[in-house]
Amino acid sequence: SGSIVNSGVVEVPFGTTLREIVYDICGGIPNGKKLKAVHLGGPLGGCVPESLIDTPLDFDKMSKMGAPIGAGDVLVLDEDMNMVDLIRFYLDFLSKESCGKCVPCREGLRQMLKIVTNISEGNGREGDIELLEEISEVMSEAALCSLGKTASDPLKSTLRHFRDEFEVNILSLIHI
Repeated sequence: SGSIVNSGVVEVPFGTTLREIVYDICGGIPNGKKLKAVHLGGPLGGCVPESLIDTPLDFDKMSKMGAPIGAGDVLVLDEDMNMVDLIRFYLDFLSKESCGKCVPCREGLRQMLKIVTNISEGNGREGDIELLEEISEVMSEAALCSLGKTASDPLKSTLRHFRDEFEVNILSLIHI
């Protein structure tokens, strides 16, 4: 799904590359736009930047890249996608999905959403990215269930590959 000519449900064997899925099977990106990334695994998944779409689909390879296959969801993102807004969307969804039982998940998601929202709205501050990374690590280690342990994975993979989009929003405020 996403910025793709032909969306739908397809089954492909392991070893198929994301490039084959995006361009050969799904017809590429509409309106002459460029591919920015492919997000795998839904709200608990991660992003694969365009530069790595020749990686074959494999549970271990995708997990090492920070983009676990999960339920097999593939979201194609074109050059116009704001990655900070994408993470904000996922964090909003996940904060509503949290049962609220454990503090690391409940408060971690709430705080990450607040920080990412501030960054998205141009109110980010120096040190926000590092704070997001710290909260992510605490959640991964201390949460009680799989949702809490993996809820920060989309943020982690996006920071790994698209950190500059977060930094631009923060640095533009510092240099004003």
